[in-house]
Amino acid sequence: MLTADQFDKMRERQRAHFISVWLGCCFFALPAQAQNNALGYGLTTCSEFVTSYEPRQRMNVFAWTAGYFTGINLASVTSVARYRDLSGLPPDLVISLLLGHCTQNPRDQVARAADIIYVSLPLVVSKAAPAVK
Repeated sequence: MLTADQFDKMRERQRAHFISVWLGCCFFALPAQAQNNALGYGLTTCSEFVTSYEPRQRMNVFAWTAGYFTGINLASVTSVARYRDLSGLPPDLVISLLLGHCTQNPRDQVARAADIIYVSLPLVVSKAAPAVK
C-alpha cells in the first residue's frame, strides 16, 4: 500500500511525464497539412489520415497516441483510481490498429480510433485511492 507521500510523488512523476509527452506531441506530431489544429492527429478524419500517412510519420503518430493515452490515464487514475496498462505497447501495433480502424471507418476522427484501442487495453485498478484536494 502506498503512503500519501509516495502517492503524491508518483502523481508528480506522472504529471511530468504527461507534460513532456504533451509538449512533444504539440511540437513534433502535428500533421503537415493541419490547419488551426492545436490537438495534433486527433481531429484529423480517418480518410485524411489513411491517405496522407507515410511510414516516416510512424513515431510521431505513436508519440501522439501515447500522449493521448497517458492523458486519459492521468485523468482516470485521479478521478476513479483506474487506468489502462500501457506497458509494452508496440508502436507498430498501434499504427496498424489506427490504420485498420480508419480504413474501415473513413468518417471517424483519429481520436475515435485511438479511443477504441485505449478501451481494449487491460484495465488496472489503482491500489491507492485518488487524492482529494
